[in-house]
Amino acid sequence: MRIEQCQAWHIAGRNLGQKAIRPLGKGARGPRVRNLQRALVRWMPTWKGKLAVDGEYGPQTAAALAVFKATYGLGVDGNSLDPRTAEALRAVREGTWWRGQARPLANGQVYERARKHGFPFDIEHRLRQLPPHQLVSCDGFPMQAATALRWLDFRERLASEMPGFAAFLTCTTGGTHASPAHAEGRAIDCVVEDPRGYPVTLEESWLVAGLAEASGFSVFNEYAHDSLYKTGDHLHLEAPAP
Repeated sequence: MRIEQCQAWHIAGRNLGQKAIRPLGKGARGPRVRNLQRALVRWMPTWKGKLAVDGEYGPQTAAALAVFKATYGLGVDGNSLDPRTAEALRAVREGTWWRGQARPLANGQVYERARKHGFPFDIEHRLRQLPPHQLVSCDGFPMQAATALRWLDFRERLASEMPGFAAFLTCTTGGTHASPAHAEGRAIDCVVEDPRGYPVTLEESWLVAGLAEASGFSVFNEYAHDSLYKTGDHLHLEAPAP
C-alpha cells in the first residue's frame, strides 16, 4: 500500500497499524464512517441535523459525499470514499487544498444535486468562514470572498426587485482595467439582460445600479459613461477594501 493512500484514508479514521482495511463504501458501519460523516458536516455546517452522524454508510452519506466530490471535480459517485476524495476532505479542512489558488464554490450542477438530496448548500455561510480577501471562484470567475458575498446579495436583490432580469459576470481579475481593484479581486464587470434576453435600457441600468449599491458596491455605469478601457456596455461593481 502506498504511503499517500494511508495518509488519504486517515481522514476516514483509518488505523494505520491495522492491515488490509478496505476503503469505505455503502453498507459499511462503524467509527470510520462516523468520522467521514463528521468531516462532511464540518465542510458544510448547514448539514448538521440533516446528515446523520450514525456510523451507517447509507444513501444519505453517499449523496452528501457526491455533492462534495462534484464541488471539487472529483467525480459524482458517492458510493465509496476513494483515497483521492479522502485526501481532499483532509486538505480542505486544513486549508491546504488550494495552494494559493481561488477556492471553488459550487456550480449550478452541484446546487441541483444538493437540492435533489435535501442537503442545503449555503454558499454565504461558507464565504463568511473565509478571510474577506481570500480568493474564491464564483460563477467561474475569481474574486475576493467579500466581493462574492456582495455579488450574491446583488443577484438576490435583482431577482426580487426586477423579476426576470438577470446579471452575468464578464470579467473580474483578468484583462486590462483602469482600477487596480480588478487585480485584487474586489471589482467585477457584469452585463444585465431583461426577461426577453435583451440588454437593459439606459433607464433600467440605473435601477440595476441602485440595487448593486444597496449590496455594498460602488458602481460605475458603463451603459451611460465611457471608461478609459471601454469594453462595451456593462456595470463596473467595486467592493471596498477589506
